Amino acid sequence: MYEMLTAKFTSVYVPEQDISIDESLLLYKGRLFFKQYIPNKRSKFGIKSYELCESRSGYTWKYSLYTGQDRTLLVGMHGSSYCIVMKLLDGLLHLGHRLAVDNYYNSPQLCSDLFDAQTNCLGTVRPNRVGMPSDLRLKPDGQELQKGEVIYRTMDKLMALCWLDRKYVNMLSNCNDEKLAETGKKDRDGQHIVKAQVIIDYNEIMGGVDRVDQLLQYYSFLQKSIKWYKKVAFHLFDVALLNSQILWMKAHPDAKMTGLEFRMTVVEQIIHKTGADPSASCKGGRPSGSVLPTRLTARHFPSLIPPTERRHVVFRQCRLCNKGMGRRHVAGDDRRRIETKVQCTECGDIPLCSAPCFGLWHTEVDI
Repeated sequence: MYEMLTAKFTSVYVPEQDISIDESLLLYKGRLFFKQYIPNKRSKFGIKSYELCESRSGYTWKYSLYTGQDRTLLVGMHGSSYCIVMKLLDGLLHLGHRLAVDNYYNSPQLCSDLFDAQTNCLGTVRPNRVGMPSDLRLKPDGQELQKGEVIYRTMDKLMALCWLDRKYVNMLSNCNDEKLAETGKKDRDGQHIVKAQVIIDYNEIMGGVDRVDQLLQYYSFLQKSIKWYKKVAFHLFDVALLNSQILWMKAHPDAKMTGLEFRMTVVEQIIHKTGADPSASCKGGRPSGSVLPTRLTARHFPSLIPPTERRHVVFRQCRLCNKGMGRRHVAGDDRRRIETKVQCTECGDIPLCSAPCFGLWHTEVDI
């Protein structure tokens, strides 16, 4: 299922120009040898995954689960962060995308190789990376930067920049220059806030994975589970639903549909196509305004319950006569079992009395 869904994410859609790569953490507190601890995440302990997402919409284009260091990914003298980016970008190189990464992934070697692959790259960078200038935080006269000042170094196709705000911000890009631009905000004194254009672009592009985590929290159906793979499976279903909603909204730009409305529509279409769950108990409530279920629209004929090895004539409890099926008995419940040897095969082998239950089941909406 994991391989099928992740392959489908990449085959049905090509993301827009701006993309981002970051890690996400799925909360899990059980025992697991590849469980990770990330202090700046809301769920500090859990299962880590690397994701490549479209910055504007949050479409998850590639999803890679971290299960420990994989030596097969390492190529030559490159580190694991470099290889992770190249693995996630497989299929998007030489298409002119603009990638934003944080300081865990970014390096001069990565930016240089992506430039050769016709892919723009920008992001924060650690000053001790191999190839970074050692005096980036110093002015030409040897003095340290003051708040709001910018200093930069260029080499061929790369530009390293350092900006001092509350702390030093180191940026590396293969598609930006040292130009400053207004952010559209003002400080307490009413002065326009000015930043380097590479920092403004990074703040706009980098939030793809965070947007996915936010959208998944609204209507998530994750349940507590001892098995880690069950939690991963439910999470992948959530991601698949979000991706399908994003693609539907791109195909219908004038339509408006919330996440809850989209999920309810998907559920209604599944029920209409496959029929209701035969093991579900009948519950009361207000009538639904959705499409009619299959049991009210298709052609149905009664049939005998097939015999088994021990019994030639098999009886089962009628779905409508036995209201207490599927739950514990409470005081006042009728404990009589009303059985029948007739069922409806089209509805999923539901046992029903030939009269009047068979007719009521296929005609009454609020049965």
